[in-house]
Parts: sequence; structure tokens; C-alpha cells
Amino acid sequence: MRKSPLVHVVSVCLVGMSILLAAPSRGQGMFDAFLDPTDGQLDVSDWLLNKRGFLLNPMVITESSIGYGGGATALFFHESAADKAREEGEPLGLPPSVSFAVGAATETDSWLTGAGHFGSFLDDRVRYLGAGGYGSINIEFSAGGEDLDYGLDGYFIVQQLLGRVARSNFFLGGRYVYSEFEAEFDFGQSLPSFLPNKITFDASGIGPMVRYDSRDNIFTANKGIEIEITPTFYTQTLGSDQTYQSVDGSSRFYYPAHEKLVVAFRVDTSLSFGDTPFYALPAIRNRGVPATAYQNEYSVSSELQGRWNVWKRWSLIGFVGLGYVAGDIDALDDNEFVPSGGGGFRYLIARLLGLQMGMDFAGSEGEFEFYFQVGTGW
Repeated sequence: MRKSPLVHVVSVCLVGMSILLAAPSRGQGMFDAFLDPTDGQLDVSDWLLNKRGFLLNPMVITESSIGYGGGATALFFHESAADKAREEGEPLGLPPSVSFAVGAATETDSWLTGAGHFGSFLDDRVRYLGAGGYGSINIEFSAGGEDLDYGLDGYFIVQQLLGRVARSNFFLGGRYVYSEFEAEFDFGQSLPSFLPNKITFDASGIGPMVRYDSRDNIFTANKGIEIEITPTFYTQTLGSDQTYQSVDGSSRFYYPAHEKLVVAFRVDTSLSFGDTPFYALPAIRNRGVPATAYQNEYSVSSELQGRWNVWKRWSLIGFVGLGYVAGDIDALDDNEFVPSGGGGFRYLIARLLGLQMGMDFAGSEGEFEFYFQVGTGW
């Protein structure tokens, strides 16, 4: 069967490293392990679950606030004991545990490296997330109508644990975060009064988490709802240099409007109170919107998306977004509405995991960016 050129591109990105890390067994074609016997299409399910291989996700960074660059994320999937007993070719019934590592760099001499683990235990009654990273980011901060250049150096740690309530879709738990960053603005810039020229800041916070999750798949959902609320309290008792609070809320809704069409909607809200570091202020987080272009004490990010399965494993994506920021910091955007939108494509790269990969192309008010995506893109 003749393969689409895009299939070959994805093959190079996802399968190429397998040639370097593992030789095929005797009597087996080099790429046989990457073809699904059910439809003959490119698929890495066997490689990830049975051969214990890695899934590479390339990154091309087009974020205007930190410059152009690239990197990659490596994902390693752990099959649960219950799913090992499933019949051959049957999709996983429970979320797999996933270990990951990431590295990236841009033209502004910014770089970041990190690693972490998501664990699903006891038939998905317990979910754990642990991650950490270290980097040096040279970035722009928009204030007073100007784009101010600053450097941010340091590291962060996140620890999160959730437990399912009985047999429901509700989870309760908590999160702990710690970071130590040094921020310094370029000399010669006229800074607003709330911005110090240089600051070394330790932030240590803890808070409860409430989550509702009825999605049919944690990677690329076709139906279900996910809602999460997380207040976090940063205090000097825990090791923070300053006392402040944040409340983050997120909601995702997935609806199969047609056998080939999935409509999805998300709303993310973020609020901050107290002496919040300027780099941790809430911001609009929509595709196509520069990460630090719109910040203040409160933000809302929303997107409506449609995914249409056009041919076999291939789908087209279309989305529109609207963001909003407000707050009492005069030098920052206040009561600002920011539209965005774009499109892209997905390929079902691991059928047993229900995992899709692809690219999104998005823009907002003269900005244009594109992203390599794993899953929904949220």
C-alpha cells in the first residue's frame, strides 16, 4: 500500500531512534513492529508497550517572547498489570504510567531540561505526578506598553497525589510546588515601580486538589469531562520569600457530535492574591498567543475545537479561542480581550493507547506560531 508522504515524516520523527536503540529480531522486517496488523498502518503501540521503546515528540519553538528554537520530549510508557492480561490487539482499559524527559533551546540562549513521571496505580484509584526542571530563560515581559527583556534562571519541583473517591469519577488530593529563580532585567530599561531590577526568589506552596474526570482516554479524549480546581498557598513557613496565593481552575468537555466529529471546549481560569512574583502572574494560555504578552492578577483562557476524522487514522483540527486578563497592576493589561484561532492535523500513532500526534498552526493579533502536539493539544 502506498503511504502518504506525511506518514514518512512521522515515521522519521517517531521511529528513527528505534534503529539506533534496538535491532530487529531475526526473521522480522525492520519496520514490521511499527505496522498495526489490524489495518497495516504505521503504529507504535507494540514498540511502546511490548518492546519498551520510547516515543519521541519533536518540538519547534516559535514563541515570540523567547525566540525560535527546538527540542524534544521522550515518553516511556509502563503497562499496568491488569492491561498485560488483555487480549492481543485490545486497547488499554486503564491509563498507563508514563515517564518523560524534555530538553529545548532557543536562539536567545534560553534552554530548559526536565524530567518527570505520571503514575496510575491500584486500577487507577491513585494517580501521582512528579516533575522537575532546570533552565535559563531569556524572555520578554510586557509592561507599560513596552516589551522588557529579562533573564530567569533556576529550577522547580512539583509533587502531586490524587485518590479516587470510592468508584466515582471524583479525585481528591494535594499538590506541593517549589521553585528557586533569579530574575534580572537588562540594564538601561525604565522599569515600572512594581518590578525590581534583580530578585532571587524562593517560592514554596501547598494546596488541595479536586478533580472530576470521566474522559474515555487521558491522551486524546473522544467523550467525557475533566474539571480541576487547585488553590495553592505560598507562605514563609514553607520556605517562600513572600506570601501569596493562587487559584487555578480548568475544565475540558468532549462530545462526539458525529461518528467522525468530536467537539471539545476548554476554559482555564487563574487568580492571584498577595505579593505574587511578576513572572508567576496569570496569563492567557491559548494557542497563537505569546506566553507573556497578556498578564495581570486574573486571567481566563477559552478554546472551542473540532476534530474531524477525514481518512483512516488522519484527522483535521480547527479551533477558535478567546482570552481575557484583568487586575489592579496599572502597568499591565487590564480588561483586555484577545481572540485567537487556527487549525492542524492529527494521526493516530498508537491505537492501543488511543494516542494521536500532529501539529497545530495558530495566530492572534498579528502573531503566528505552530506546535508539535501529543494528544488533544491542551
